[in-house]
Amino acid sequence: MLVSRGQELMPDSPRIASSITMGVSWGVGGGVVSIILFICKYGGRFEPAFAAFAAATLASSVLCVWLPEVSGFASGRLSSPEERDLRSPVSAGPETLAEHTLPG
Repeated sequence: MLVSRGQELMPDSPRIASSITMGVSWGVGGGVVSIILFICKYGGRFEPAFAAFAAATLASSVLCVWLPEVSGFASGRLSSPEERDLRSPVSAGPETLAEHTLPG
């Protein structure tokens, strides 16, 4: 969810959006897990960790309801991957293909 949302917000740089969102997600997630496990180790019981992880999953799912709509993506202003030529930064139209072909 977070990666696709980042790509919607940065349609011209989907790789950067993926990298940032994945890095932040793994960093925050690793920190939260470490804190929860430290608290459980200090208390001598690890069972509450499962309840904490389940509660965090439920909370993040509920919070997704309030994510705002990305206006450009919803209005169709942004092109879909099928409409873009992902192999080349050059447009794939017939007028530009003639410019990039080898003579002969």
